[in-house]
Amino acid sequence: MKKDTEVLFFGFSDDYDLLQIEELRKYYKISIFTANNVICYLYARFGSNEIINKLISKYFSIRLAELSKDAIVICIDKPIYLNFVNVIDNKYGILFRNTYDYNDFPLEFVKDKLCFSFDRNDCRNFNFIYYNQYINQDEVFLPKSKIIDNDFYFIGMDKGRRVIIERLVKNLKKINSDFKFSINIKRAPNNKLEKYLSVIFYNKDVTHISYKENLKNIASSKVIIDIVKDGQIGITLKTLEALVYGKKIITNNKMIVNYDFYDEKQIYIINDTDNDECHKLNYFLNNKFDCNTNLDKYVIKSVFDKIISKIKGSYNVN
Repeated sequence: MKKDTEVLFFGFSDDYDLLQIEELRKYYKISIFTANNVICYLYARFGSNEIINKLISKYFSIRLAELSKDAIVICIDKPIYLNFVNVIDNKYGILFRNTYDYNDFPLEFVKDKLCFSFDRNDCRNFNFIYYNQYINQDEVFLPKSKIIDNDFYFIGMDKGRRVIIERLVKNLKKINSDFKFSINIKRAPNNKLEKYLSVIFYNKDVTHISYKENLKNIASSKVIIDIVKDGQIGITLKTLEALVYGKKIITNNKMIVNYDFYDEKQIYIINDTDNDECHKLNYFLNNKFDCNTNLDKYVIKSVFDKIISKIKGSYNVN
């Protein structure tokens, strides 16, 4: 890919996304556009108001008009941006960083759109295009820690995960009551307004820690716990982070066995119905493994070269 390709990332604002995208500046002319705080508040508070929607649409139209005609746009899967993709005149694609949720936007809305997903179920069910989950391997952005603070680490939204994690922790404590845990389960915001406010004003129950702090915690932990949502079969970014740092992983994602990096000595899959879970966990924790995993196909440039090429060869349907 030539560096003269101009790419706008539309709506990418989370710090982990921004740090990942930095690597792409070596290969593309990258720009990032996110709505300002006033627009985000208006959408969260009055999103169903026709006048407000026209105002937001006009705001996006003016900002996107600054793009060259040959630039391509990659839109994040957040409702405030997806609801206004019709104002994009350039070729664009929608990048789902989460599994598809009908509550965020009806299926009719994404029909005939060029959508990319890391989850093969969503690709199969909704005719999305599959992409490998990706990571900026050159800049997993902090040096590896030589100090281990925790045996097990988890951070994430509840979304049904708490019950699974509490059961797992109980089993692990049966193995060794001295294990150290860093378990940080956040509740989901009650509504769009609370979600927006939690980004601006810290809320310990909802707001996530920074991505760099998360990576520090991964680097200083022995085992990373990764619990996916019901129905999800695609791997998470957390899985790749753990692999890059050479950590063991405990997950409930049974489909992870189909990935080329899977090694039963490094990755343990929870089985809620297994009465011998404690014994198997103990065996897993005491096993050594080869941590030199080849993750070339998950490197961010490799993934986005394919996404950008696909968008370039497409046409818009608004």
